Formats: sequence, structure tokens, C-alpha cells
Amino acid sequence: MTKQRLLHCQQWLTAFTTAIGRGSAWLALLLVLGMVLVVVLRYGFDIGNIALQESLTYLHGGLFMLAIAYTLAEDEHVRVDVLYQRFSPRGQAWVNLLGTLFLLLPICVAIFWLSLDYVATVSYTHLTLPTNREV
Repeated sequence: MTKQRLLHCQQWLTAFTTAIGRGSAWLALLLVLGMVLVVVLRYGFDIGNIALQESLTYLHGGLFMLAIAYTLAEDEHVRVDVLYQRFSPRGQAWVNLLGTLFLLLPICVAIFWLSLDYVATVSYTHLTLPTNREV
């Protein structure tokens, strides 16, 4: 790949991630409104809705996964690093590269690997196929 093509891909991915990140801000509003609804229903009308509460949990997870890519693309993620701010842009790039290669990617691989058994078990234990009589 040429340098120009790589730059174009990088610009496209950044634009895509930015659009997803800005769109996910609306999910945060939806999450807050959903939580208000849960509280009002529960304490105002004594109505508990487990499905609504669980959907908010999944919405929170989805929001987190979408927004984390945006935060990383905008370089606005939280750093607790006193030395990083003193580095040159080249040094900061090295810290980002090495942190991604040796911290972020191994954690992602470990989470993926360790969750495979759980996902396979949950997916197939609740799967019901129609019998020949039902078809």
C-alpha cells in the first residue's frame, strides 16, 4: 500500500469513528431517560420492569464500546501518567504504540479467548429448534 492510500484509509476510519462517537452521544441521553423512567415507575407507581432494566444495562455496554473508540480516536482518554505530557510528540507516539501492543491488545485477546467457552455454552443451551411436527 502506498503512503497516500494509507493516509486515505486513516482519514476514512477517523471520520467513521467520529460519526459513530457523535451519534453515540444520543445513546447517553436515551440511557439517562431510561433510568429516569425506571426510577419513576419503580418508586412512583410501584412497577418494576426487569426487561427495561436489563435493556439499559446492554445500552450502557453498547454506549461504552462505541464511545471508547471515539475517545481513543480523539486522543481524549484518561491518562494517569505524569511523564507522558513531558514527552515530545514522537515520544508520545511511541508510548501509545507500545501501550497498544503490549497492554491493550493482549487484554483484548485474553477477554476474547476467555469468553469463547461462556458464549458457546450460553448460545447453544438456550437454542431450541423446531421439531418436524412444528414445521
